[in-house]
Amino acid sequence: MACMPQDTAVVVLFGWLGARPKYLQKYSQQIRVLKAQHGQQPMIYQCFRLHLHDQRIIFDSAPAVLNSVIATRGLISSTLNEPVLGLQERHPLLYRVVLQMAEMLLGLPYVQRHIQQIWQFWEVRAPLCRHLYLYSDADAIIDDSSVEDFAGAQARRGVQVKMHKWKGSGHCEHSRMYPQKYSEQLAAFSDLVLRKP
Repeated sequence: MACMPQDTAVVVLFGWLGARPKYLQKYSQQIRVLKAQHGQQPMIYQCFRLHLHDQRIIFDSAPAVLNSVIATRGLISSTLNEPVLGLQERHPLLYRVVLQMAEMLLGLPYVQRHIQQIWQFWEVRAPLCRHLYLYSDADAIIDDSSVEDFAGAQARRGVQVKMHKWKGSGHCEHSRMYPQKYSEQLAAFSDLVLRKP
């Protein structure tokens, strides 16, 4: 990232459904690293929205079509503040009840239609800027093939896609398990922000 002119702003974009301040801790660490590297350069933060003027998008453990299993695992894990792995075994009754409720809600025709419309829109209308996909073969919420399928669809649309598949890290745990490599992936991709497409 040394190629950055001093008057170039560093743009930081993050956000997801159900984000709590403690979840943003890994991003805070990445921001501290960026600030240390870039000193007094202005930093622009854009949270919880995407629009067609974005220059680059980083997908960390995403995307996937919402289904009852993803909803159940994500909801219980975030509510109880517990890891997803083994959740069904630790809380079998709660898991069954929440899964049935999610199946009932997500199975409603208009909800299912809305979910499919959103996914289809993303597949064909996601911004054409560069995409970085950071994902894992051990994600208990989102299957790696879902990320690969989406990234492949974007590449076929002409999007410049870069992917990195981590070994053995859970959902959104890559920076914790591989801090140096994670930082390197972000730094290399951030360098692309500064180059002309």
